[in-house]
Amino acid sequence: MRAAPKAGLGLLLLAALCGGAAAKQEPAATPTPQPAERQRMLVGKGPGGKTVEIAVGPGSIFGKDEFILKEYVDIKYGDTRLQADYVRYVPSTKDVTALGNVILDQGTSRMTADKITYNLDSETGTFYSARGYTEPSYYFEAETVEKISKDEMVLHNATFTACTQPVPYWSFKISSALIRQDNYAYLHNPRFKIGHAIVFYSPYLVWPVKSDRASGLLFPEFGFSQRSGTIISNALYWAIRRNMDATFYLDYMSLAGYGTGLEYRYVPSESGRGYFTGYFIRDQIAKQAEESGVPTDRWVINYGHNQTFAPGWKLVATANFISDFDYYRDFERDLRLSTNPQAVSDLFVTRTWGFYSLNLRGQRREQLVNVTIPPTLNGPFFQTEEESITRWMRPEIELRGRRQRLGTLPLFLTLESSADLFTKGTPGAEYGRFDLFPVFSSQLSPVPWVDVNASFGFRDTYYTKSQRSDLGCDNRPGTGGFGEGNGIVDAEHDENQNGIFDAADDLGCDNLPGTGDYGEGNGVLDSETTLITDDPLNLKGYQGGLTVIGPKLSRVFDRPNSSFSPQYKNTIEPRITYNYRSRVTDTDRIIPFDEIDFVSGNSNSVTYALVTRLFAKRPVGGAEQMGQLFGPQNSTFVGGGRFDPYAKSREALQRLQKEQQAGGASQESKEKEEEKKRLSTVEIATLEISQDYSFLGPLSLSTGLGFPDPPVESHFGPVRTTLRINPSIHTSVDVRSDYDILFRQIREASLSANLRNARRGFLDVTWSMVRDLEGRALLEKGIGFSQPFDQNQIGLQGETSFWGRKFLVGMQTNYELGSILPGEPRLRDQRYRFGYNTQCCGFQLEVLNRNFVGSSQREFRFLINLKGVGNVIDFQSGSVGALPGTFPGIVP
Repeated sequence: MRAAPKAGLGLLLLAALCGGAAAKQEPAATPTPQPAERQRMLVGKGPGGKTVEIAVGPGSIFGKDEFILKEYVDIKYGDTRLQADYVRYVPSTKDVTALGNVILDQGTSRMTADKITYNLDSETGTFYSARGYTEPSYYFEAETVEKISKDEMVLHNATFTACTQPVPYWSFKISSALIRQDNYAYLHNPRFKIGHAIVFYSPYLVWPVKSDRASGLLFPEFGFSQRSGTIISNALYWAIRRNMDATFYLDYMSLAGYGTGLEYRYVPSESGRGYFTGYFIRDQIAKQAEESGVPTDRWVINYGHNQTFAPGWKLVATANFISDFDYYRDFERDLRLSTNPQAVSDLFVTRTWGFYSLNLRGQRREQLVNVTIPPTLNGPFFQTEEESITRWMRPEIELRGRRQRLGTLPLFLTLESSADLFTKGTPGAEYGRFDLFPVFSSQLSPVPWVDVNASFGFRDTYYTKSQRSDLGCDNRPGTGGFGEGNGIVDAEHDENQNGIFDAADDLGCDNLPGTGDYGEGNGVLDSETTLITDDPLNLKGYQGGLTVIGPKLSRVFDRPNSSFSPQYKNTIEPRITYNYRSRVTDTDRIIPFDEIDFVSGNSNSVTYALVTRLFAKRPVGGAEQMGQLFGPQNSTFVGGGRFDPYAKSREALQRLQKEQQAGGASQESKEKEEEKKRLSTVEIATLEISQDYSFLGPLSLSTGLGFPDPPVESHFGPVRTTLRINPSIHTSVDVRSDYDILFRQIREASLSANLRNARRGFLDVTWSMVRDLEGRALLEKGIGFSQPFDQNQIGLQGETSFWGRKFLVGMQTNYELGSILPGEPRLRDQRYRFGYNTQCCGFQLEVLNRNFVGSSQREFRFLINLKGVGNVIDFQSGSVGALPGTFPGIVP
């Protein structure tokens, strides 16, 4: 019983010894000191109640007169934030001296430096070894930067650019510069660099640093023209006021000389805008060539104005003047303008109220025409020259009435009436015209699937003067000279077929020697001409028509799983139209000026057609409706991440169909039906096949098919087919053809397709074909004197981009696939554009190759566009003077 206490004492002693040994081998660890917390404090208040907020690390000293701040100093004061390794701050003056990794943020601008001295209140100071960024997206690096005001700084020994690359694509190396934020940079001794290479030097340069329009020189354009030589184009842009600007152009052409131009744009009010463009060149090439009709001083002037007045008044004015029509061919690169044979000036004022509109219009039309030069004895028999004639409409007063119902009758009235004073540009051709054209119509639907439209019109036109022809070679009425009243145009002929007007041809209009008729032996070519007389002319005519549409058939196709449209509708409409127009006599006495004067003969015909249309439910309407339709509340993402704007509309339609089959519809289905109504029915495709039949005379006739028998003829006309496809506002296709029923072949066909895509660009394709079937038939019968001449031309115009719009390719060309004249090229017009865009600059190369009979032109243009600096808008590219439209950056 005594042994147990001894054993317990031994165990305690052993535990004490072991514990002591362990303690001796591993002493207790010293606790790790915690890092000192950053200090934050608010110091005083500045103007506007701004407070200096300081965050610093340990070791900073806060004295009475100054603070010594260390270890990632962060100072905030208003919209200014300063960060640095070391800062000396004077609270009384708010002066700051910062060293090491200095960053100063102010608004949207940032500047870094090794050292700065700066005042937080005045926002001025000096930065050493500085780099900075300022709006709109400009970067600089300088030995020193003096910030002399809130929005101004002076750079010394600096590099200035808008590029973010380590080696900027372009930059300015400058000795000094004054930069005024959102204004201009005034650069001293700038050396313009592309990469490392200096390509331009100027002792002084003003460079815009504005986010808005900025006055200044635009970047030049370089090129070469086969006619004009080396071309350097530059321009000065002047932002006159918020609602107007001007661009002054100066072009150097090594062969043609110096050209100057002006483009002025203005927006006087929210409802009006206008422009003026003018260009002048003293053409040294024309001076040396001394071509007939081509002056040395060459110019073009364009003006346009569009203004809306209250209540209901609107004015549209355009003015176009040109020194000579060869100007377009020699200097204009847009094919649409280079082949323009006229210069038209218009003044149009209109007042609308109710169903009526009152229009006042004046017009000046200068047109280039080919006129025959009367041959002299022993001179060329046939010779023409280009001549411009000027025609005036001064003024026209027109009253129009839209279709309106007459009381409670199922009868409607449409009215056209006008009074004009014309000047044709030839002696004695000044006359007046009065025109009245009311049309009565009625629309009936005896059954829902048939429409009947009837119309009756009466036209009364009075002319104060008229013209006379078929007067004989003396061109005097009532003399009974040879040829008067015989119904043909009489003239002296080239009897010996030598192309020379000689004594053997000077026989008078009867072309018989010794008869002594008028003109025989007088030494000039005699022929009948048209004579303007003071005899008034009054023409009256009636016309009527009846159209029956139906029976109309339709069917609706529900396609809830379709990604294009959840519902389609197809209609089939037979259509018969009868037209009658009474015979109008003395139409040869009309002095023609516009479409009213081109009176067709008596007609009595019927047109029958079959029209089928395809409709689809598509999103249409304003921006708000489009936003609702394509917004997240009405769309989902389907497999592959594809965005489907119609998903919920289809889901609603599917649920509605199931509920209707079950015998009822819930309130939820009614709500979804409202969503479905956001889609509107639009016509996406139309196919029309039609043919005319005349009750009077043949509409189809061929001499070649009937030879040697009488001509083959038919009262039926060609079968016309028209197919229009418009699946969206960005895509349209139009195909047309005429099938000749006598030859049983297609005589004419055309195609027009337009594709638009915001990311991919655009493509316009035009194609037209006219086949000379009659000429081919005559040749096969052995009575043709020349090969059949088929016209078959395709035109392409488009532009696309790759790699996020970095690389752009554009083209415009026309190619003749059919018959051509000797020496005439097939590829007639080519215009190619290649562009490459980077973050801070863009480059564009344009190649023009135009080759027509008698006119050949090759031209190259190279354009550089720097970010923040506009490039020269090419005056001859057809891109100026857009009216109506918006002027970017200009506000009323």
